[in-house]
Amino acid sequence: MKVVLFEDRCRDGAPVGFVLSRAGVACEWHHEPGAIVRAVLAGTPDAIVWALRPESDADLATLRLIKLIVPEVPLLVVEPESLALSPENRNDLRPTFVGRLPVNAVEFFEVIDGLRESTTSV
Repeated sequence: MKVVLFEDRCRDGAPVGFVLSRAGVACEWHHEPGAIVRAVLAGTPDAIVWALRPESDADLATLRLIKLIVPEVPLLVVEPESLALSPENRNDLRPTFVGRLPVNAVEFFEVIDGLRESTTSV
């Protein structure tokens, strides 16, 4: 399973990348939005995980671009406590999963396991 992850920096609680590694998911971890766009262009991932930064219009713009490039790829969004995706953004991005920081590992594992099953049955 190929997962690309955008996570700007470590936050309180377990970083998203750490939770993914505990689930046995190897991911390409990117700290700059342009790098994740390049990774998506280089080869379609099985999933995209994005830890939103507070007050970041650049994150939302990059996610919209990515969804134009690979609309079929599942998008998992993790929001900081200070930010929630607006209904308009949820409608535009159509994320498969939206969670809050700190990441609920059990809930996140269930989503990842479901994605694994869907990628292996194709």
